[in-house]
Amino acid sequence: MSEIDNSGKGREIARSPFVNGNLDAMLRRKTEERLTEQDELFVREYLVDLNATQAWIRAGGNPSTADKVGPRKAKHGLVSIAIARALAERSKRVGITADRVLMEIARIALGDPRVLFRPDGSLRAPTEYTEDDAAMIEGIKTRRIVEVGEDGKMQQAEIQEVKLASKIGALTQLGRHLGLFNDKLEVTVNTPLAQSLDAAFKRTGRQRLVVDSTAEEIDAEQEGDAALPPSEEELSLKQMLGLE
Repeated sequence: MSEIDNSGKGREIARSPFVNGNLDAMLRRKTEERLTEQDELFVREYLVDLNATQAWIRAGGNPSTADKVGPRKAKHGLVSIAIARALAERSKRVGITADRVLMEIARIALGDPRVLFRPDGSLRAPTEYTEDDAAMIEGIKTRRIVEVGEDGKMQQAEIQEVKLASKIGALTQLGRHLGLFNDKLEVTVNTPLAQSLDAAFKRTGRQRLVVDSTAEEIDAEQEGDAALPPSEEELSLKQMLGLE
């Protein structure tokens, strides 16, 4: 790991917690500063659900400001370094890597559900599944029912329901990883706005309203409209309301 010797501060500051993507580089990072007891508790609570606000509250923080303090601590300073180190240690313990996650997504996206059944259409036992087969399954539910047997007597039977993981969701994630999808909408307009509006009005058969009058002309037009005699509908309405 590359380090910078800063004699003015009397300590060594790691240039980066990541070296060639190696998690061990983060685990070896050293610093002389120490977290407070509350910050250490916050780091442990953050690992529970990765919710900075709730983690700060559980660590004894003020609930009224937790939505601001929690996320700020999780992203800045020594607390963010401690969280990153703890997450790296946990990933190393359980063996979670980007390659493994991508492999699981590929198993769901490219798996063939037909391998879960025998040639006669019956469901294979879970002990017969390979790792690729089992990765497609989100869950298995067993229901017990009572039915009439071939001898006419009532007997119990089991029905197994297999729920497969979302193939569309896995394919979407895999496609985005490969850069196959573009979620951004790019709009390029090469014509003036006036021409675009005219073309739109022609397509819809509507007329475009153009106002070139000055303020004085508009006021004069409004006064002229007010001086016009009322229509028959207006007269009838006034008579009904007792205004005439």
